[in-house]
Amino acid sequence: MDEIPNKDKQICILVGAGMSAGAGIPTFRGSSGAWTTERAVREAFEINNFTTDAEARKILWAWLAKSPAWTAKPTRAHWLIKRLDDGGHLVSVMTQNFDMLEKKAGIRQGKIRQLHGRIDKSLCLKCHRYFDTKPICEDLKNHPDPHCPDCDGIIKPDIVFFGEPLNDIMLKTIYGLDLPQCDELWCVGSSLLVYPAAGLPINAKQLGKKVVIVSTDKTGMDSLANKIIHKPADDALDQLVGAIMD
Repeated sequence: MDEIPNKDKQICILVGAGMSAGAGIPTFRGSSGAWTTERAVREAFEINNFTTDAEARKILWAWLAKSPAWTAKPTRAHWLIKRLDDGGHLVSVMTQNFDMLEKKAGIRQGKIRQLHGRIDKSLCLKCHRYFDTKPICEDLKNHPDPHCPDCDGIIKPDIVFFGEPLNDIMLKTIYGLDLPQCDELWCVGSSLLVYPAAGLPINAKQLGKKVVIVSTDKTGMDSLANKIIHKPADDALDQLVGAIMD
């Protein structure tokens, strides 16, 4: 593929848990993450368990209230993506993380695709009213199993649980608009093992786009990459963004 001049290059970025690890948030499936160390939390993230078991809900809410995501600050890598956005080179950032660090970094909301949902909002599963999550977490001593004040429905964090589909409209936007517009797809800090996010490099290659993988470990899609950078996200994005912006 011929190189497109840097000044015109348009980028889509897929962000995984490895990106937020630099902000002090353990990767969910990592050695210190809940998937590995807290079986009860892992099981509470199964949508059927959450909707049918009050104890599972209490466990999930208690874990969420203590999440380091509430106080985490964007990493240098997040600010570099903001720089790419400010320079008019970002088509979208598709994040598998629900910590909202992309928003905290000031990346335009219309450019952010929250693949796995967001920590700052919750919703009633019965009447679909939305709530701010933080006040709910702060009131768990009084209401450890939060229910809707309007209809008494179960309140669930607006996070994609195991057994739930991703937002169909968002996926259509990514596949129908974002990827066709970009010149390159950068996959940063993702294992590229969990679908449908892992399918993005496949689709990008089918569209003739360049795929760049940034990871300190091997990923499930290394064979598709035009370029692999085995560096932490901060260092790799310094290199990639600098090549476009400097």
